[in-house]
Amino acid sequence: METAGLVIGAVGLFGQVFAGAIKAIKIIRSIQDAPKDFEQVLLGFQLQEGRLMSWGQGVGLLQAPAAGDEWRTSIGQQDRWVAQDLLESLRSEIQQLLKPQITKAKEVARLTAEQETNEKSLNHWLRQVELEQKRLSSKLSWATIRGDRMTSCLHSLTTTIDNLISLTSERTQREILRKVNLVYAELVLVHNSVDKLGQLFHALSSAEKGFTLTRLAHFKAAMKERQAKSSFHPKSQLSKDSVDLLDLIDQDERWMARYEDRNGFWVEWKNYPTGNTSQGPTKEEIERFIIQELVDLLAEEDSYAIQVPQCIGYVDDHPRSDRFCLLYKYPKGATTDARVRTLLSLFRDPQRPDLADRIELARAVAQTLYYLHTVGWLHKALRSDNILFFEEPNEGVEYSTPYVSGFDDARPSGQDQMSQVAGAKEGLEYYQHPDTLTGFKDEGRKPFRATFDVYSLGIILIEIAHWKPLREILRGSAVRPWEVRDTLFREPRWLQDIGFAVGRAYEDVVRTCLQGWTSLGADGVEETSTEGALHLMTNFEMMVLEKLHNIQVSV
Repeated sequence: METAGLVIGAVGLFGQVFAGAIKAIKIIRSIQDAPKDFEQVLLGFQLQEGRLMSWGQGVGLLQAPAAGDEWRTSIGQQDRWVAQDLLESLRSEIQQLLKPQITKAKEVARLTAEQETNEKSLNHWLRQVELEQKRLSSKLSWATIRGDRMTSCLHSLTTTIDNLISLTSERTQREILRKVNLVYAELVLVHNSVDKLGQLFHALSSAEKGFTLTRLAHFKAAMKERQAKSSFHPKSQLSKDSVDLLDLIDQDERWMARYEDRNGFWVEWKNYPTGNTSQGPTKEEIERFIIQELVDLLAEEDSYAIQVPQCIGYVDDHPRSDRFCLLYKYPKGATTDARVRTLLSLFRDPQRPDLADRIELARAVAQTLYYLHTVGWLHKALRSDNILFFEEPNEGVEYSTPYVSGFDDARPSGQDQMSQVAGAKEGLEYYQHPDTLTGFKDEGRKPFRATFDVYSLGIILIEIAHWKPLREILRGSAVRPWEVRDTLFREPRWLQDIGFAVGRAYEDVVRTCLQGWTSLGADGVEETSTEGALHLMTNFEMMVLEKLHNIQVSV
């Protein structure tokens, strides 16, 4: 569709109608005392508001022009008229829904789209509406609202936004979808109660059928529900006799396993301290607050949707060893004949994947980390030996579907007291953020945080670009693990080589990951706060996921 100019007032009639529709939805969301059965409906309006805002951003309504430039949108004149009619019909329907309370609303809602958009940008006007919504919240009551009309209005809203999105180009639709994903992911991140997550799951199911973040909401809700039922989960502790170790995987500590006489499983290990310890959590604390919660996190079959394995349960290997054995199941679609490969082992193969496959792999690993942080978990051991593939006999590796495993050091992001020094294997310390390469009691050592995982992702992206481990890339430079980050930035050739290998956009993503909070954070915001997590999520989506997604590879 051709780009058409838009200059009437500041954003014109089109912008005013759009702003009026947004304002109408916000008024609905201000309604108080809704019955519990309708809380999900109100959440549905919030999701649709996010979709409509994403559409407005996608077509250019929320992008202020440079000084002296005209305001333009990426939607043609004829389609703009159709969009205006759709938005005006939507606003009128909501107004009819609220008609019994419209007098009260007018007492508070004095600002009009026309007045504001003639003076200030639409974004500023919408911030004013946010303030107005808070004032309305004490005025609007559910008492005069008909529930059936509310549900019907939500259906109309959903259909209207579907039609609006259909008016845009395929590229704009993809951009809108990414923005919608971010809105939904933020809701999954900030909600922690089982009820709210359950409502979010059902609302997402209605909003986006088959949408990955719908599964993510269910994933987190199921985890929280199991945690709420009991402080101990006996079903997750398996009998030693039910698990048999078979063959070692890739000379690693992973073992192929048989569970209850069935193949298609493997085990990984989590060490625990013996006796009294003043450094870090005890065995009992690790079992209750890490192992059991980890099993809760990975117990759902929906775990495959975010490219992490399903964990069946765990075994205490004592007295044979002082560690827990975590049992994982092959993903759906993988046969029991599939060979488990790590990314580290694939670097040793003579056959090198083409650039398109490497970009797909980078996107997939970054996306999985994004999802893990969304449900509130830190991985703490993101390395190429913890990225798995399931290679079927006589078939090649599917690089676009890696599985992130190696959760032996993982923990919930809000449990700093459970933090342990990430125990990298010899030769694999290069993946760890320099701030983690100190003793547990060293003064100034920070608890592990999400950007440390992002740093590890940056190292993996370097390896994917060159298709070799970082130690081989840096061979001959005598760089110690805690010097890696400084060396990469001090000597330009290391990062410039990435640009030569896979392109400047990919190089920029790597720089962003290695810089961490400096690039992805916000001034005056604490990284470990909820606000900090939201900033990190938003910036990671824009500066990492979106940039990787936009890399085009000529075939």
